[in-house]
Amino acid sequence: MSKRKFRVAIFMKGEYLTGVCDKCSATFRVPLADDDVQSATAQAEVQFEKHKCKALDASQNAVRIVREVTKAD
Repeated sequence: MSKRKFRVAIFMKGEYLTGVCDKCSATFRVPLADDDVQSATAQAEVQFEKHKCKALDASQNAVRIVREVTKAD
C-alpha cells in the first residue's frame, strides 16, 4: 500500500493556494491572506491530514477533475 503525500499544485499570487493528495487526487483550496504562503500551506496540510482517501477508477477521477475545473467560484 502506498503512502499518500501532500503537494502544492497551484499558487495564484494574492488569491489562493491549492494542495493535492498524490494518492487520491483530492484537492485542498485555501485563500491567501496578505500573500502568507506558509500559513495557507499549513491550513491546506491540516485539511489533507483530516481527509480519508477514496479509491477512484480512472473514469470517476476524470469526471471529478472536469467538475472541479468547471466549478464556478
